[in-house]
Amino acid sequence: MDRVIRAAIEMAYGYNQPYDEDFGVAEVEESIPIWDDLTDDQKMKALDYVFKNDHGEDFGHSGCCKAIHQATAYYCVCLLKELDSGDHFDDLDFMMAESTRSNPEVQKLFGISQDF
Repeated sequence: MDRVIRAAIEMAYGYNQPYDEDFGVAEVEESIPIWDDLTDDQKMKALDYVFKNDHGEDFGHSGCCKAIHQATAYYCVCLLKELDSGDHFDDLDFMMAESTRSNPEVQKLFGISQDF
């Protein structure tokens, strides 16, 4: 299976764990046939199936899996594309101009190590 699809599945599975019935499964903007018609419980079961991949299926190829599982894998890739990368970092201090982040006062204020 394509490494990006595998990584997207792992990310989407983790992103939706633990499952919260009040919040539901994270949504994506793109309309996805089959996936959009599933209940949250069915979506979580499908996510669990593709995450475990007990049968070594290639979810990127329709001849190797069921439609529900390919739609689920596609959802995972869509979710990966839509997430803001900054959501996964405590901070993005590396994006500061070098002259700013090397300033001792700025380092102290933001908790930046001196050898950053």
